[in-house]
Amino acid sequence: MSELSQVKSIGQLAVLTQVRQQVVRLMQDAGLLRTEQECEKCHHSMVLRGTQRRNAYKWICANDDCEGSECSIRKGSVFQNSRLSLAQLLRITLEWSQNSHVKRTRAESGVSRKTVNEWFKLLREKCSAYVEENRRLIGGPGLTVEIDESLIVKQLRPQPPRGAGWTTTVAQNVHDVCGVRSECQTILHLSCSTFSSSAAVSES
Repeated sequence: MSELSQVKSIGQLAVLTQVRQQVVRLMQDAGLLRTEQECEKCHHSMVLRGTQRRNAYKWICANDDCEGSECSIRKGSVFQNSRLSLAQLLRITLEWSQNSHVKRTRAESGVSRKTVNEWFKLLREKCSAYVEENRRLIGGPGLTVEIDESLIVKQLRPQPPRGAGWTTTVAQNVHDVCGVRSECQTILHLSCSTFSSSAAVSES
């Protein structure tokens, strides 16, 4: 289990992300950034080199005959096209995983409401896709499965209005609720291969 998966608050995260190099290491350990990269020109393995830029590291081709081939440490991750710092992206991700309000996330990350909303939407979509692609059966010997049904309406009325939606929540031993946020528990547990780098967030 990665160190990031143990983080429960922004305060804890702030301590861990004071140094840019540490941020990269934490994100690689959690599978949010790649630990290996292949050169697009010669297909040789690339190595990490320190840089004074915001990401602290970049990928450099290890092939001496392919001099000058390099790419961002973010390549191949959901963060590839973002202009935010890695520390900001981790704060947004942590707040989303804890079901925090947009206002609180803005204050903690220092980004606009629009950017927070778009990142929250992207994270939901990625987790939804992950759950769809990794479906599993629940229940089994010694396990109790609980089913709860709820009626969702926009306002209170004596009778359920037309279009009211019934939702069913299935829980296994209380700790295993079948929902996107509970199934993933936190986006930090997912590997970078889960996320498509083609997704982009318009940040402002």
